[in-house]
Amino acid sequence: MTPSASQARQRPAVGASEPAAFGLGSLGLLMQLGGGTGIVVALLAAVPAAAQGGHGSQVVFFFALLYGVRAAFQRAAGNVVLYATDTSPRRAIATYVWVAACHSAVMVLLLREHLDATTLARVAMLLMAWPAVLLVYVSLPRVRAQQPARALMPSRPVSADRDLAGAAVLMAVLGGVGAAGAAVFMAVLTLGDGTRDVAAPQGMAMLHGLTCTGPLGPGAWSLDSVALARWAGIAAAALLLARSVIHIRAGLGALRGHDADTRMAPGVRYCAVARASARAAAVILGIAVLAATGDIAAAALTTAGAGMALRSWPTILLRLYSERRFEAYLAEESGGAGGCGPDSGLQALGWVLLGLGAIALGQWLAGLPAAAAHGPLEPWAAMDAVPWRVAALAGLALWAGAALVGARPRGPRWASWCALMGLADAAAWAVDALGGHLPSMAGGLLWALELAVALVTLMLVARTRSRLPVARVGPGRRPA
Repeated sequence: MTPSASQARQRPAVGASEPAAFGLGSLGLLMQLGGGTGIVVALLAAVPAAAQGGHGSQVVFFFALLYGVRAAFQRAAGNVVLYATDTSPRRAIATYVWVAACHSAVMVLLLREHLDATTLARVAMLLMAWPAVLLVYVSLPRVRAQQPARALMPSRPVSADRDLAGAAVLMAVLGGVGAAGAAVFMAVLTLGDGTRDVAAPQGMAMLHGLTCTGPLGPGAWSLDSVALARWAGIAAAALLLARSVIHIRAGLGALRGHDADTRMAPGVRYCAVARASARAAAVILGIAVLAATGDIAAAALTTAGAGMALRSWPTILLRLYSERRFEAYLAEESGGAGGCGPDSGLQALGWVLLGLGAIALGQWLAGLPAAAAHGPLEPWAAMDAVPWRVAALAGLALWAGAALVGARPRGPRWASWCALMGLADAAAWAVDALGGHLPSMAGGLLWALELAVALVTLMLVARTRSRLPVARVGPGRRPA
């Protein structure tokens, strides 16, 4: 069906790729994902707290409510960045930044009587790391000139490939992170003893029940509730691992496309698989919780929460494909080009590196006094043990991320160096683990995150570098 003229006027103009866009579409996808996941986390914390009653539960409910409001503003800002034509993206992002700053200040004030100074600083840094990155972005002169906050018809730059390459890069990154996390969780359930996770003050009693004895040890084939819960957890992790592998393949496959249809096809197939696997994994996780705790309400809440969280990203992608297919039709009708943007989606990788680098640098800064006075403390022992290595990696991630987002010619090279340093750091962690210094569950997930991001970064740079434009050079200058 031919789109109407009124529908066409509601869509932003799609023209040649503009490096000044700073990967705005990829940023919108990340904000939608982060906001949606935050809303699910807030619901999972608020519902049982409201049902239990008592002063402690009321405090948890209040904290969850505050975080849910912040997450809702982040998701709304992501929607504006991606789709709205009557609101400035910069204004929406700035609104979320101020909401996040107010939320962080309130949390620090409420927790200062209950946490030591180091932990309080870590919480504050964790809450403000991502908003700080966005604050720097909205303060840039180029962004202020391009996106006036009070413009009647704000300019929303859209890349020539309609943000599809950025979405493909995010698919590869998120798939790699998901595969690494699922593999670590499955390894812990299969081989770990869980004693260190119980000793850590993380309230992981259920995980303790699942990891006290390995399923491959004595009594592995008994039909008791603990064995059933462990095997259900392993099955859910294996299913999520397979889904993540499909996720990676879909992202890399989408980068090989040369038009809108070939870029969307792998993602659409992944979304169909992801939504089906989300339901199955949520049910299996609910069975695991029911077998481990015997609490029907907790099992139902786990099933609902896991289902919503696992369907969040496929739903975001499907909406993007639906909107961008319409824009591709308009571009073809007007004779516009539909090729890949000059950054080949690497600006999306830049936003990921900026976020991770800001979080790591903030946690390192907050942990310096404690590391100097008391030595490494869990679950940040890996960060505190070799502080200058962590600081160097975080600084390099920030530098590489800024270079990629700004579409600088040397951005891919800096990203490659960052990935190589991340692999070296992950190898150092592995050597420590083989020497008997086994990390906690949180430490293992951090290791998996670092390894996955480093490997996927190298793969993406190798695949997309040939598509990047050649830098302009003047007399006496060598190309980057």
